[in-house]
Amino acid sequence: MPAHILGIVGTPGSGKSYVTEYIIAHYGGDHFRFSDFLSHVLTKMNLPQTRENMIKLSVCLRAEFGDDLFSHAVASEALRSEADLVLVDGIRRVGDLTAFRPMPNFTLLGVNADEKLRYERMKKRGEKADETEMSWEQFEQEEKAPTEVTIPETMTFANETIMNNGTKEEIDAKIDEVMTKLGFSKKA
Repeated sequence: MPAHILGIVGTPGSGKSYVTEYIIAHYGGDHFRFSDFLSHVLTKMNLPQTRENMIKLSVCLRAEFGDDLFSHAVASEALRSEADLVLVDGIRRVGDLTAFRPMPNFTLLGVNADEKLRYERMKKRGEKADETEMSWEQFEQEEKAPTEVTIPETMTFANETIMNNGTKEEIDAKIDEVMTKLGFSKKA
């Protein structure tokens, strides 16, 4: 069982993946993503890995099996890790915290950034098949999707929050500050 589980919640394009990758590179740990479960199903069903398909699948599964479905699935995998630190990113709903919040070794980290900056980052990264061609209007519409409207409420449960509106060096320093507060030292 891991000594510490660090959950990551944040708005799309805020830098959640960067924060996670930085922590793993500099502090170590295992990584679990809520969206990996959705990606796996879409791949098995031979469906494109688009934001729209991820949203549809998430809504359908949660409607049928409960809002905390992914919380229990991800927590089960995370608890089997032998790493001292486990990062869980892609938390979006309060129900995603169900299995984690009672754990004494769980901390929730929020990541956010201004809307225009998040939009530009999403277009540039093209993580989902439909992001590079996304218009501002589409971005605004997707902010209203069932998987996105719950993020602000979920972020209110964050023990620490990082605003990622600056440079790479600034976000790195903010991450290091949080990790120091949690008692972690950078790897040599």
